Amino acid sequence: MTSRRSKHTKPPQARRRTWRVALAVLILAAVVWGGYTLRNVWRNWTFKQVLARSATLLAAADTPERIRAALSVWERETSRRWSPNEESFVDFLINNPRFAERSAQQTLARVTGANYGDRRSDWERWLENKRRAARDDAPLVPRTERVRLQHRWTAPVGLTAWFSTILAVDGQIYVASLGTRFGSTGDTADGVVRVNGADGTAEIHFSPPAPVNNPRDIVGVAFANDGLLVAVYDGMIYALDRTGAIRWQARVGSPAVAAPLVLDTDRDDVMDVVVATRAGDVVALSGRNGHTSWVARVAAPDQRTQSSLGATLALGDLQGDSVCELLVTYPDGAAAVVRAADGRVIWQHDFPVTVDGGICAPRNAGAEQCWLTERTGVVWSLNATNSGFECLPLNVLVATHSEEHVIAGLRTLQLPGVDLPALLSCPTGPYASTGGAVVTLGPGGVLWRCPVPGTIWGTPAIADLNGDARAEIVIGLIQPNPGGPPRGALIIISQRGHILAQEPLSDGVEAAPVVADVDGDGRLDILVADQAGRLHCFATRGYGPVEWGTLHGDSHNTRNATNAYAFGQVPFGMQFRWVPRINP
Repeated sequence: MTSRRSKHTKPPQARRRTWRVALAVLILAAVVWGGYTLRNVWRNWTFKQVLARSATLLAAADTPERIRAALSVWERETSRRWSPNEESFVDFLINNPRFAERSAQQTLARVTGANYGDRRSDWERWLENKRRAARDDAPLVPRTERVRLQHRWTAPVGLTAWFSTILAVDGQIYVASLGTRFGSTGDTADGVVRVNGADGTAEIHFSPPAPVNNPRDIVGVAFANDGLLVAVYDGMIYALDRTGAIRWQARVGSPAVAAPLVLDTDRDDVMDVVVATRAGDVVALSGRNGHTSWVARVAAPDQRTQSSLGATLALGDLQGDSVCELLVTYPDGAAAVVRAADGRVIWQHDFPVTVDGGICAPRNAGAEQCWLTERTGVVWSLNATNSGFECLPLNVLVATHSEEHVIAGLRTLQLPGVDLPALLSCPTGPYASTGGAVVTLGPGGVLWRCPVPGTIWGTPAIADLNGDARAEIVIGLIQPNPGGPPRGALIIISQRGHILAQEPLSDGVEAAPVVADVDGDGRLDILVADQAGRLHCFATRGYGPVEWGTLHGDSHNTRNATNAYAFGQVPFGMQFRWVPRINP
């Protein structure tokens, strides 16, 4: 009897075709998988060779300069082998068994611009947020670290630069304005602009008297004697009352190239003013009448019009003898220590490259610690000795590439459970590039390095902006904008070196951001000035403490960490009467 085939049973020919298709799919999958595996094996082998080469080159590199040189050779030799797969190479380095080796971490820092040492969790967090940034997604931030920014107002204040002073005192903000163009003799917008902290209403508080034949750009402002002290680029110094009326005026003989520093040099309970000039002189003027108290020559006269701008004055007890000194730096490399009471120069040194301003901070005992930095990224420590002072370079690699330089000033950063403060430096690439970074330095070297999407010219502000008892770092950026003027951004970075928040701005930011309570509500605000001449105010929920709120640390521009911290904690409404703790 012949059996009848079920209507659901495929004929033999169809079954053979099905098996052939399935076999072909399996073979294709095997080929693809095998090719993928082979590529992975080859790529990992290549990466191992590249890593081994960096270890060989770095083995004899025992100084920051030699490390950077070795990594430059390594990059020239090997970049074609890893740069097409850079993200895979970074993954390979982070998850490599040799990750804990210093050479692997130095290689990783060279490739990424970041540096978190052997803390793999920080590396993974940084890498994930980098991927999110490429998708224009907000970074992943733990709830306790979140910083909320709310734009409150924008005020017209005129042009500002990386050396410009912005001070917030008792609800009023005073901006040293360069007007519409720096160096223009006919710029009627030059002056001190006063902004109401509550609503952003702006007006000219003071304009240098006219007519003059020299630019009237305001180099810096300071507060003292219940009024304002103003340094003008034409070499005039003005003492004003609160209304902006002139109490006295004095000429220092050469253009002023730094914000005025205020202290009581003669102990008569009237705050005096010290300024640096383009001629290389530091001049002290009486706060009573503007008469010259003393003059100290610390640098050779400079005939170039703008090259000395950004000279700095820092106040501290540098010898531990309760007699205060001034650390003076000029961008041409001149540095000196001057006794604040009488102007006697007690130490001088000429660096071979451009030097950026110093800062002073207390240490456990004895003299205060001072640091300064070169444009090349070398950080120097100034130490008192039995015979005077010695300046020693820190053995750290701040700038990872030769084209990186440092314009922003140094900061100190208090870390939990650590007596001595860390140092904060901001190496940066060419103007309006993406080559900036924030670097924190400890006794053992780099604690972390966080790259940012822009260049940094303004010195950071440091304050607790979210109430977690840890300071956040506030920076302004100059960002590339193909076909147009540079854009800007406000960036908040955590104490552990991760980006917490970012606010885009339509124009680049050169001036140092400011952190202060500008309206008396008990909460901290952030002020940031862009290159279009506008001052932006962002509210936060933070309430302190403030470690470094302004460019020069406090309303008297002392660049001293003790004064910076003290001024940041003065109750709103009493800041005009604040006097630094450190005086001669």
